[in-house]
Amino acid sequence: VAYGSVVTTFGIQNAESTGGSGATTEPHLFLIGVGLLLANLVNDAGSGVLQAWVFERQGKHVDEVVFMMSGLGSLFYVALNGLKVYRFVSEWVANPTMTPVPLVGFEVPWEFALLLVNFYGNWNAKKLCTWLNGNSTAVISSLVPMLYRIMSGILSALLNTEVVLPAYTWLGIACVFGGSLSYLVSPKVEQKKKAA
Repeated sequence: VAYGSVVTTFGIQNAESTGGSGATTEPHLFLIGVGLLLANLVNDAGSGVLQAWVFERQGKHVDEVVFMMSGLGSLFYVALNGLKVYRFVSEWVANPTMTPVPLVGFEVPWEFALLLVNFYGNWNAKKLCTWLNGNSTAVISSLVPMLYRIMSGILSALLNTEVVLPAYTWLGIACVFGGSLSYLVSPKVEQKKKAA
């Protein structure tokens, strides 16, 4: 799975454009990006293991964990970007972009509607991921976000620009899905508990 992810990432980076300017990412920026993605993967895996450990000892409290993640994240964001948030909100309140709601007959501020949908979607995504971490192994908790990121990268490369992916990219994709599928369908081996 890991090798397939690396091959897929390099394939997407080396994709040839069929139109447009043909500009590509500088090699050092690409390597920094890959390094940050790998660090994020290690962080996610470590967080999943820590969360599983806490859930095992304290019980599974998904709603509480999601509330704390969202609450702490919001506090840190406002602490770091409070002035920017204030400017954006004041601009939205002073000059809202009103848009009609289909089938209802009234208008709503477009920016706040998008923000509300974003909050709702983000909350549910965090809740589902937390539930997944609490009810599965750390490996599954790492595989799901990795597969999501790879699919996002592939779709972005294919839909947002006209690119032709190198053939080895598809080999990397096949390795990722094959490795994930083989893990999911392999028989589970019970570890024998040592006598105390």
